[in-house]
Amino acid sequence: MKQHFTLKSLLAILCLSFGFNLQGQNVLPISINVETAGTLSSIIPASKKYLITDLTLSGNLNGSDIRFIRDMAGRDYLDNNTDGKLNKLNLNDAKIVSGGDYYYFDDHSSDHNNCYTTNNVISNCMFYNLNKLTSITLPNSVTSVGDLVFHNCTGLTSFTIPESVTKIGYQAFHYCTGLTSISIPKGVSSIGNEVFKGCSALSEIIVSSENPGYNTVESVLFNKDNTTLIAFPNAKTNTSYTIPNSVTTIGNSAFSDCIKLTSVSIPNSVTKIGDSAFSNCTGLTSVTIPNSVTNIGTYIFNYCSGLTSAILGDNIATVSADAFRGCTKLASVYIPASVTSISNEAFSGCKALKEIYSKRATPPTIGTDAFNGIDKTTCKLYIPKNTYSVYWLASEWGDFTNIIEGPVFLIKTSVNEGGKVTKNSMFVKEGGSAIFTINPDKGYKIKTASLNGNDILSKVVNNTYEETPVNADITFDVTFAIIPYYQMSAAYNEGGKVIINDSIIANGKNISIIENDSVRFNVVPNDNFAIEKVILNDKDITASLKNNSYKIDSISAAQAMQVSFIRTHYTLAVKSEGEGKVLFNEKAITDTIKVEVNKPLTLNFTPTEGYKIASVSLNGKDIISDITNNAYTINEVSEDLNIVVSFKDINTAINGTEANGLKVYAEQNSIVIEGANLGDEVSVYTTLGTLMKAVKATEDRIRIDVPCNQIYLIRVAGKSYKVSL
Repeated sequence: MKQHFTLKSLLAILCLSFGFNLQGQNVLPISINVETAGTLSSIIPASKKYLITDLTLSGNLNGSDIRFIRDMAGRDYLDNNTDGKLNKLNLNDAKIVSGGDYYYFDDHSSDHNNCYTTNNVISNCMFYNLNKLTSITLPNSVTSVGDLVFHNCTGLTSFTIPESVTKIGYQAFHYCTGLTSISIPKGVSSIGNEVFKGCSALSEIIVSSENPGYNTVESVLFNKDNTTLIAFPNAKTNTSYTIPNSVTTIGNSAFSDCIKLTSVSIPNSVTKIGDSAFSNCTGLTSVTIPNSVTNIGTYIFNYCSGLTSAILGDNIATVSADAFRGCTKLASVYIPASVTSISNEAFSGCKALKEIYSKRATPPTIGTDAFNGIDKTTCKLYIPKNTYSVYWLASEWGDFTNIIEGPVFLIKTSVNEGGKVTKNSMFVKEGGSAIFTINPDKGYKIKTASLNGNDILSKVVNNTYEETPVNADITFDVTFAIIPYYQMSAAYNEGGKVIINDSIIANGKNISIIENDSVRFNVVPNDNFAIEKVILNDKDITASLKNNSYKIDSISAAQAMQVSFIRTHYTLAVKSEGEGKVLFNEKAITDTIKVEVNKPLTLNFTPTEGYKIASVSLNGKDIISDITNNAYTINEVSEDLNIVVSFKDINTAINGTEANGLKVYAEQNSIVIEGANLGDEVSVYTTLGTLMKAVKATEDRIRIDVPCNQIYLIRVAGKSYKVSL
């Protein structure tokens, strides 16, 4: 047989054929073109096939090649383990052709067929149980994906179905537990039953908008007109789900293994529920099959271990085999008068069953082990009036020792998302009481409550309603609504803050408060500020504040608060050096004090005897020339004040006699200075150091008027003189 290899494939073969020990080494991705189908095993030496982890194939592949690929991926044709390590397989440019050996022995079907390849088909079980594979790219020429092709390929996390595919077979992705999303192209016209059963990580199913036969709504797979619900992704986060009113058929295993679901609402449009439709939905707590349903499949709720009650619709004729098998918490079951037979093991293992209501006057026939595991000495069997004898005499039914004749009435509840309703019993004898407890979820409230269509919301007390006496079947309907949140906002100017329920609210921002909760606004002025006005939803509530706080006991609308703060005081800080004091209101300032806004302020600078004022500044500005009789006045305080003052020892300051050319003397009521230079500073002090006058020489002879009968100290150009007047 003549074989042709590309340069790339020859290099790969040479690398594999060298006698180096590659065990434990990283082998680079290998690409091979198989021009003649069935020759892959001759291209890759047997000693190397278990070393490859990443393989790209092109050319023609038949059954013998697929068998070899299975070996490389860890499973042989009999599904036995091998040492293969292949985890990435790219067949994009390959072509599946008929011929060669069978690649898998199918002992999972009734006829135990050997599996062979067919042109352009991924035939049944081709990659069955190859759980080491993390990535598979199918040939772009494939038109069909067979049954159980990827069963238990747990390493796959995503998968792209080629655009050429028109058919996907039964359980094609069965138990691909790593698969998180999958896209179905526009050409797929047939999808087999249970195609995604057991895909526990699958959260997203996408169907091309151009596909004429299928559709997804929020990742739930339907046929195109949404009349058949095919698959609800196992990992979808919903805890409750309402099936659309368009649906007439719930497909086989449609909700199987959806363990997150706690409730599913089945509409009256549904007429058929397929096999295993809700099997192993361990979170479901109750189920009501509507009267529109005429056919329920086998295993429909088997091993729903959280299920506590089941009500079958009035048009079901047969309780199918294994329908509720293994529902270990199932406590109450209603079997309508339409049911004529209960199939094998229908309620097998329902060990918690404590009450059954069989409404048919003629006991339904019972299959093998239908009630296996039920304690018939404690389980109550409710039956129609005047039927005790026929039930007691009937096979299986007569084994119940606690048979209660009617009239007995069925108590049903119906709720939407947002809460649940519990009842004291699913069955109540005539004249008894039905008690309902309504439990809204967090963030929800009761919106409506009705009994057999009549509004009774006003009669619900503390989320409880009691109907007594009961003289008919009851349907108790409750709807819940999301409790709204209202925005609490605050806007304010500089000078304070607003705190809402212990949270400081940034200016112009808001927080959410749930309806009917209380809310407290605390208006907090900063130091030196006060509350001027508080407006809440356009209403002045300033006078309603108590200790700067305002409370609303029950919120039913958004609240917008506007606060204006007003400054009441500024701070006055004094820093003093030397011996002396600064007085305000005849009190010495020893620390920072508050002074009223826009009020006049007079400061008195009082040196200790023998000292004088040397310098005074206000907020960094020299103000000594503005001081008169040691006092300084501000007409209106409009800012924080920072005073720095220094006092000097007078004796130290006066340290000489008259200088040449400068004459200082008293004349009448004045002190006269002659001979001073233009611009010289001339200061007149009392002997206590009080500054009386401070001027600058503007001419040769200066006259300064001061009170008589005192001794003055005059300082001119750095020299001091004493004059008595």
